[in-house]
Amino acid sequence: MQRYFQLCFFLYARLWPLNAVFSLQALFFASTAEYILSAVMLAPIIKLGGYLGSLAIHYLFSSRTYPFYRNLGYSMRHLFAGSFFIDTAIFLLLFLIVLICRP
Repeated sequence: MQRYFQLCFFLYARLWPLNAVFSLQALFFASTAEYILSAVMLAPIIKLGGYLGSLAIHYLFSSRTYPFYRNLGYSMRHLFAGSFFIDTAIFLLLFLIVLICRP
């Protein structure tokens, strides 16, 4: 199980730059939105769009890495799910901090 989390972090490191841009955009929207409800509703949609975009880019341009993960005995779906949960946990933590610290 520890190896699974290490591989999820390794995969997430490749997806991180684009995910960080969408996370910062969603957090900025949450901090500047006039109504909290609109921030709560739209920020996860922005974040999900960014994650789907990074997955599409990963599927298009890095087909050479799949045999590496396959030889380790893990499917790409499980690793993408793990990286999604890592990204979601980080985003929710930052989102809650932004909502609490909001004036």
